[in-house]
Order: sequence, then structure tokens, then C-alpha cells
Amino acid sequence: MKPILFLVFIFLSTHVFAQPYALLDKSMIAPAKYSATFSAKDKSTGYFPVEKKHLKTFISALKEIAKALSSPTRLKSVKQYQIGCVKFEGQLIGLDKGDKIDYQLTSTCGGAITSMHLVDLKLNRENNLYFVNTWIKYIQATLK
Repeated sequence: MKPILFLVFIFLSTHVFAQPYALLDKSMIAPAKYSATFSAKDKSTGYFPVEKKHLKTFISALKEIAKALSSPTRLKSVKQYQIGCVKFEGQLIGLDKGDKIDYQLTSTCGGAITSMHLVDLKLNRENNLYFVNTWIKYIQATLK
């Protein structure tokens, strides 16, 4: 009987149920959570899914965008990113008073498509930079 229980324990410990998605709250009110799926309820609640294994790369991309927003020099282009199932679509509008940057995030994780505006053309650089930096801090503070 003991060998059977031992084998069952070994089997269960080697087959841990993975939670491949980190669900980030777009409004930064609810803590981020891990989930094996991304449902319509998660989408309507305002969660944005990112693959857990790509979180470091995702945060690095956010930091690069924050650096571009804080740069006093004029930009020639904005970088496009594809990080796992998340796509960063950036746009640069050159104006006389300075550049305007726009970033739209689209996630296709879990078969559902959800998007959010990360950097908005309608807002000035300082407000966009504040939002991106706050989102970075939120992600780093709430994830394991």
C-alpha cells in the first residue's frame, strides 16, 4: 500500500497544474492574478492577460516606452513589440511642438481578443509617462 501512495504522490508532484496567464487589471484597482484560462468574465472585469513566462520581457518593453516618453529629443520612430500573445502597436505623430506617441496593446491570450490604450495621443507626454510608470510599479508589486 505504501508504494502505491508513494507513486501517486510522485505522479501528482510532477504534474503540477500550470497557470500560464497573469491577468493585469487595466485600472490598477484589483490585484493581478494568475489563471489557467482567460474568460469573458475576466475580460468584462477589465483584466488584460499576459503570458506569465513573458512578464519580464513585457515589463522591459514598458520601460523602453517610458524611456522614449521621457526623452527630450525628437523621435524618428517608435518600436513595435510582439511579446508572446501581446502585441504593442505604436504610432508616432510629429508636430511642431514635439512628437506625440500612441501605443495600443492587443492580447490574443486564451483565444479571446482584448485591447487597451497604453499611451494616448490626446494626453501629453508627462501624463502618459506617469501612467506607464504607475502600471510598471503595479505589475511589479502585485506579481509573485
